[in-house]
Amino acid sequence: MAEDAPLQLYSLSQQEIEQLVFVDPLSKLPNRRFLEQRIPELLSTLEGAALFCFIDIDHFKQANQTGYAFGDALLAVFSQRLLSVLRADDVIARFGGDEFVLILRGLNPKSL
Repeated sequence: MAEDAPLQLYSLSQQEIEQLVFVDPLSKLPNRRFLEQRIPELLSTLEGAALFCFIDIDHFKQANQTGYAFGDALLAVFSQRLLSVLRADDVIARFGGDEFVLILRGLNPKSL
């Protein structure tokens, strides 16, 4: 049975492999590895101003101590709420734990 495990990796498509490597399974958002790899490209294609936001959930440790299932659900809901208010050109990633990075791209510098 153990001999079959490496063969299963070969049956994964490139898209499935990238999903495993670059997407956080809990939040379904891009992960830190994705962000670190894409930052140079994101900066080189930047038009206008951008705003980098680092967000964490206050008192998440206390919420998570009530039960990991509750903490996981909180992270999943929080992730989807962040995603729901972003524009198509904005970037979001789960940086780790309860930390998220937002990059709001294409902003008008005069309106900031």
